[in-house]
Amino acid sequence: MVNADQAQQLFGAQIVDADGESVGRVKDVYLNDRTGEVSWVAVTTGWFGHGESLLPLERADTNNGQIRVPFDKSTIKNAPRYESGVPLTPQDEDALYRHYDLPTGRDRLRKHEITEQQTFTVPVSHEVARLEREPIDDRDREKMSSVVELKEEEIEIVLHAERPVVSTENVPMERDGAPHPN
Repeated sequence: MVNADQAQQLFGAQIVDADGESVGRVKDVYLNDRTGEVSWVAVTTGWFGHGESLLPLERADTNNGQIRVPFDKSTIKNAPRYESGVPLTPQDEDALYRHYDLPTGRDRLRKHEITEQQTFTVPVSHEVARLEREPIDDRDREKMSSVVELKEEEIEIVLHAERPVVSTENVPMERDGAPHPN
């Protein structure tokens, strides 16, 4: 199906019937109120483009500015006529579906994946090295001077920090409520 953003490309497209015969050109497009997709087109037919027929795009093949439909030219030309630019009522659509021998009264379930950005605050910790100087008394001084020999050197300490690691997983979130086959 063609969405609303692509609808502009359909204006003026050539309609070709099931036999490959040219029927006319797209004059107008009709969007489905629920899905936003193009579901019907108005096609200019006949000499000098004075006729106009509505045509479902349900089983149409759109390619290189040409729309091939699974109906013959006479079926398209004999379709019920409606005023151009006026929204179709459900009854109008039913009549057109009957004319084109398409099933009516169906609902479609469409699954769409939406990607959204989310921000979370995650507590993380890290180690900090700090040199603390403590004065010593005479007793500590005698004990340490005999044990510790002071030299000029570096001591290397490895500090650690937590860092958030982000990942996603696909988990079931909702049930549709419809009965499932056993």
